Amino acid sequence: MNPIFSVSMGLYPDFTTTMMFMAVGLIIVFVVLCGLAVFTQLFGYVFTHAEKLNKKAQPSPAANAVVAAPKAVSAQPTPTANVADSRILAIISAAVFTVLKSPNCRIVSVTPAPYDAGWANSGRQSIFTSHTPKK
Repeated sequence: MNPIFSVSMGLYPDFTTTMMFMAVGLIIVFVVLCGLAVFTQLFGYVFTHAEKLNKKAQPSPAANAVVAAPKAVSAQPTPTANVADSRILAIISAAVFTVLKSPNCRIVSVTPAPYDAGWANSGRQSIFTSHTPKK
């Protein structure tokens, strides 16, 4: 029987038989890994190619439909509002409109939350106190 194709080895194999058995196992592992890599690449290509075909075949309904976004109304408009603030306000108002499905919503104010490192510091403290050095 050819030792390359044997499934089991004898009870006391010699060095060359053991090395051959290990080499065949290693080759099988590499062939399977290469096959999986090729399969995943082809699978990804199929999906990206199908997505490109779908985009070419039918125009998106969002391109044809005109949806009026609700205007963001602030109770006290700030005179120093810049473009970033108005964009953030527009994003928040669009999210509220999307979730609530009602144009009768009003954003009263938007204020940034202050940075608080309390959670991070308490987490670090609990990690450091849980590890005690060995004496």
